[in-house]
Amino acid sequence: MSLSKDKIEQSNSGFSVTFSADKTVLKSVVITPPAEYTVPDGVEEIGEKAFYNCKNFRKINLPDGLKVIRKKAFEGCANLEILTIPDTVTNIEPRAFFGCKNLKKVIIPDGIKEISKSSFENCFSLEYVSVPDSVVEIDERAFFDCYNLSEIIISSNLKSIGWKAFKGCESLEYFYSPEGLETIYDNAFLCCRNLKEIALPQSLKYLGRGAFTGCENAEKIEISENISLIQAHTFSGCKKVKTIRLPEKTEKIEWRAFGFNDNLEEIYLSDNLKEIDNEAFLNCKNFKKLLIPSTCLYGIEYAKSNGIPYEEI
Repeated sequence: MSLSKDKIEQSNSGFSVTFSADKTVLKSVVITPPAEYTVPDGVEEIGEKAFYNCKNFRKINLPDGLKVIRKKAFEGCANLEILTIPDTVTNIEPRAFFGCKNLKKVIIPDGIKEISKSSFENCFSLEYVSVPDSVVEIDERAFFDCYNLSEIIISSNLKSIGWKAFKGCESLEYFYSPEGLETIYDNAFLCCRNLKEIALPQSLKYLGRGAFTGCENAEKIEISENISLIQAHTFSGCKKVKTIRLPEKTEKIEWRAFGFNDNLEEIYLSDNLKEIDNEAFLNCKNFKKLLIPSTCLYGIEYAKSNGIPYEEI
C-alpha cells in the first residue's frame, strides 16, 4: 500500500508552498520577503491557516474554480491590499480574513449564503463591501472594528445580522436594511458613531439589546411595527434624535433603552404599552414630554407617578 504525501514547491522568490498530493488543497505557505503570489489553477480549497500571519504578502491571486476558503486562511496578512474572491467560491469560513489590516475592498461572490463569524474583523482599512443577494446571514463580529468601512451594499435577501457584526464601524453613514430582514442581534451596530439614519424594515421581528448604542450622529429613528419589546440600551446615546415614535405593538421599554439622548424632546407611546423600566429615559437632558394615546392608561399613570410632562393625543 502506498501513502500519498503532501507536495512542497519551492520558489526563487523566497517562499515555499505545501499542497495536498492531488494539488487540489493549498495547505500552507512560508514566506520571507515581500511578495505577490498566484495560487495555481486546479486548487479548489485554501486550507485552514494556509496563509496565516504571512505579513509580507501584498497581493494574492486566487484561481477560478476555487470553492472553499477555510478557517483563518488569511488571518494576520497585515499588508494584504488586493485580493479578488472568485465567483466559484461558495464557502468562506470564520476568521478567514481576520486582521488583514490593509485590505480596502471586498466583493463577496454570488453563491455565498453566510458571511461567517469574524470573517473581516479588524480589517481596519476596509472601505467598501458588496454583499450579494445569495447572502441570508451576516454572522457575529463579521465586520467588527472595520473603522474605515463607509459603504456596504447589502443583500436583498438578508434575514439576520449577528452580535456585534458592525460594532465600531465608525465611518459607516448609511445602512439600508432590506425588507425581509427579521433579526438584528445584540450590539450589532454598537458605536457606529456616524450612522445618520436608523430605518428598520417592517419585516423586522427581533431587535437586540444595545443594537444601536452610541450611534451619536443618528438624527432619525424609524422602528419596525412588529417590535413589541425595546430592549435595554437599544438606542442609548443616539444624541441627535429629537423625536421617537413607538410602534403600536410595543408593550415594554427596558432599562436605559433611550438613555443619554441629549437632544431627545418627545416620545410617542403606543396604545399597547404595559411596562416602562426605571431609567428608560435616563439623562435625556432636553426631554420635554411624552405623547400618550388617551387609551393608554398605563402610560398616563406612568407619567403622573414619575412627574414626567405628558400630553394626551
